Amino acid sequence: MAVKIPSVFKNPLVLAVPKTESSITTSDTQVSLYFVDISYNSPVSIEDLPAKLIELSSVKMRIRGDATAMMSKKQYSVKLSKTPSTGNFLGMENGGKHWVFNDCGVVDFTLLRNILAFKQQQLMGQYAPAAKFFELFVLPKGTTVSTATITSHFLAEYYQGLYLNFDKIRFQNSRINLPYAKNEVTSDYAIIQLNQYSTKYLQLLPNPPLTANVEVYEPKLKDMSEQVQHEFSVWFNNGEASWIAPFVNAYTNYILQKKEIPFPLFETIQATTDYSSFATYFLLNEIAKDPDGYHKSTFMIKNKTVCYAGPLWDKNKSYGNTASCSGYPQDYVSPKEWLFSISGQSPIWWFILVKDPTFCKEIFAQWEKMESEISSTKPTWFSKFIEENVSYIKNTGALGRDSEKWPNAFNNNTSNYDLQVIQLKSYLAQRFTWIGNNLANLLKDQSGYTSPTKSTGVSDR
Repeated sequence: MAVKIPSVFKNPLVLAVPKTESSITTSDTQVSLYFVDISYNSPVSIEDLPAKLIELSSVKMRIRGDATAMMSKKQYSVKLSKTPSTGNFLGMENGGKHWVFNDCGVVDFTLLRNILAFKQQQLMGQYAPAAKFFELFVLPKGTTVSTATITSHFLAEYYQGLYLNFDKIRFQNSRINLPYAKNEVTSDYAIIQLNQYSTKYLQLLPNPPLTANVEVYEPKLKDMSEQVQHEFSVWFNNGEASWIAPFVNAYTNYILQKKEIPFPLFETIQATTDYSSFATYFLLNEIAKDPDGYHKSTFMIKNKTVCYAGPLWDKNKSYGNTASCSGYPQDYVSPKEWLFSISGQSPIWWFILVKDPTFCKEIFAQWEKMESEISSTKPTWFSKFIEENVSYIKNTGALGRDSEKWPNAFNNNTSNYDLQVIQLKSYLAQRFTWIGNNLANLLKDQSGYTSPTKSTGVSDR
């Protein structure tokens, strides 16, 4: 479907031109990327656009995702062979070669939930992917980018919509900053993923109780020796000294037997599990309360003998997304109740961690930090964040063009879109307050930990 292309652009653009294939597929496709980081206050006319575009001539691009790969609006994985000669790709502050063009708007009709999740994690002092809105055009194979070809009529035929450029989660100084070397792979450092099974990744078997599909996301399986594969398996779930062993012990011999978990078992867990990151990750997932929380699109980091939780990823079903998630019997869209306690939702370690008073103390400390960092200093932080981004994608015209390209019941007029935004803000206000009013009781009931003061919740008023 062709859309109306403006004579002046006020937001970043990317043009992809396949070089060897007629279209971009689920396999790596060689493309030339042309991009320009246009700011709202420095617009670029369509006549001047070809001269402003920066070319990256050797780029691999493929359709990514599982269920989303079947949808009309595709998301893409992008690998640059080199960084631009001047500046960073799309002006991304910390640069890099590996990116995800996220198909925002397919499941989350506000287009905001992922960047909201990332912002919360960043406000808590942790890494979360950087993100930036841009509009994407996929041109025919071999297109010459020039003033003669880049016209409004031509671009209208190949417009793909409004996207978000994300960091791809990987080892990099500004992302997962650990001394990982692809040419000298060891089992010291890894990005661990909980997701659907894939032959690209080392499966960490056997699966512990209540847990499925834990795999080594990086390093990739093809880059590991048999010895490194064995070491990863031993670390995760092979013997009494493995990371998962004390969790299985606690669950099998104490939780199921309705016995109190002895403190030495918690001490073993504390030595290999970073309570600060896990506590923050717990709170962020509880705020989001999405169907994938805790067990899908979930990452952890192995730093030698210690496991860290996060970063967050793929939160487009979160924060009371009634448009996409109202049919679940688990009532994910309600701002009440605890996500981790839903049957089948959480891997084994969450059920054990919340039984440790030390972990519960850390959860409460992180909640108070969240209230201090977010509530006390910015009492309407999420409303402001949402409103600023809504204003940007509306005023640049990008939201209107995306809605024209991909019309649905939630964006076919401005009032329908605005209702989605109102619902998002309403959920957040209610969810923060509900957690604040119920967290102390949860921690006491689970572990006996008594908080020094009862939290009253984050209010968006």
